[in-house]
Amino acid sequence: MVKSGNGESVVKWESKKYTEFIVEKPCLRCGAYGPSDPHHEDHDINNSGMGMKPPGTQRVPLCFQCHRVDRANMGPEEFWDGIDYKKAMINYITEYLILKGYK
Repeated sequence: MVKSGNGESVVKWESKKYTEFIVEKPCLRCGAYGPSDPHHEDHDINNSGMGMKPPGTQRVPLCFQCHRVDRANMGPEEFWDGIDYKKAMINYITEYLILKGYK
């Protein structure tokens, strides 16, 4: 358990296998085939504070170009224009859990 930015205790779920699952997906932004970088937004829906990474469930696949170059040079609104990355995170988690036998 860790403390969130507002002082509340938060359980952060991490899974090496889930991260490997994300790495094998094509880039969410441009569609380039993996391996991808497992990207997370530093704030927003993750209830974390400055400098705290969100839980593993909040990762999406991005290629090197999108992750390291484009994301560094654009604000989140411009970078994610037309892409619902929050919905994508839910879809990836759902797909992963179905593959693991959860229904």
